Amino acid sequence: MLVRHQEALHDLLEKRESAVRAVQEELETVRQDWTVDLARAERAEVELRERVERHSTERGRLFQEITRLKAEISEIARLKAGAEQRCAELEEQVSLMEEELATRLGATGEPALPLAALKGQLAELVEAGEQREASREVVEAAWGRPIGELAELVEWLRERRDHSRADRLITEVVHARKVGELAEFGNLVRSPRGYLPTILVKEAADIRRPQEIILLQVEWGGVSQPLNVKESILNFLCRSLRDESEVVETLALLDPNDATTFATLKGIRARTGYEQRYVTTVTQLESIGCGSVAVALCVNMFRSHHRLKAMLSGLTDRQCVQFTHILLRSEPIELITHWLVREFDFVPVPIAEDNRLDHRVAIFADTLRDAGRLSEVRTVIAATTPRGDYSPSLLRYLESAPPQPERDSGSRNDREA
Repeated sequence: MLVRHQEALHDLLEKRESAVRAVQEELETVRQDWTVDLARAERAEVELRERVERHSTERGRLFQEITRLKAEISEIARLKAGAEQRCAELEEQVSLMEEELATRLGATGEPALPLAALKGQLAELVEAGEQREASREVVEAAWGRPIGELAELVEWLRERRDHSRADRLITEVVHARKVGELAEFGNLVRSPRGYLPTILVKEAADIRRPQEIILLQVEWGGVSQPLNVKESILNFLCRSLRDESEVVETLALLDPNDATTFATLKGIRARTGYEQRYVTTVTQLESIGCGSVAVALCVNMFRSHHRLKAMLSGLTDRQCVQFTHILLRSEPIELITHWLVREFDFVPVPIAEDNRLDHRVAIFADTLRDAGRLSEVRTVIAATTPRGDYSPSLLRYLESAPPQPERDSGSRNDREA
């Protein structure tokens, strides 16, 4: 019995010793792993410290660069202020020189030739073939002669059928004289029927400042007859090659209570092929709070022969919605329906496949439906004789398409466009 118990104790001791050895081996393995990890951690710490030092150095360099750039900006602002002051001084000097030239005194203090003598001198120069010298005399006259004499000189040149030199004189007056003098000159050179010379109005619309254009519009009386709309300085401004921002800036200065000026705006029509420029101008006016001007400008701007797709080309989704609402406030629903039906007529497949419909035309149609004008469109189409082949398709599209969420300028279709 004791022998068996002794053997059992020996077996238990061996097991315990074996377990101790296994634990010792595991502990040694853990120690080795810990040593490796510690070395790795120390290396990583060293690397991190080096990176921190590098980043600190880079940050310091960037701070120095920012400081330098701020100093450069301050210097540029100082130079800009100096340049603006210099420009103001030069403008004042030019004004003084113009006033001095206006006296028309020669180096000896002798006054300029009387107008009759100038006419005789011009006639002699032209007869002698001295065309350049005659033109130079006309240019000098534009800068210095009294406005009344210049108007008389223009009439004299026209009587002699020297229209090119008369136009040159008018152009120089537009460039050289102050806006008040220019306004007086325009009223003096009107035709017997009251029309202003086209070269005068066009040149003034092309080069004069926005405030001056508004003053000229008022001083020249605007228009009271639809026949004269095309002679308006505002009409030439909208048709000029000036930047759209300058056109918008000028139109934004109009007095909303000036009925004559707004009658002019309502008579302006877009040139075919330039629809996008007019549409952009209108949407920009709406964006800056000049909705009354935008609506007045749209009243007669776009006619039935204009393509809706061309009008909407280049606009963002938001601008398409904005322009549609402007048209709804300015154009009759009959014309708007005509545009839509015409665009749907150009779709070569059933309208159910609306992915073939121009993206912006679809926005236009969706906005029209969402504005609650569907019943009016239905009435117009029903009264149209003969009805377009695609009119029913248009109605099905408007009635079946779900309301569209508000679109913005960042849509995929805009980016693709």
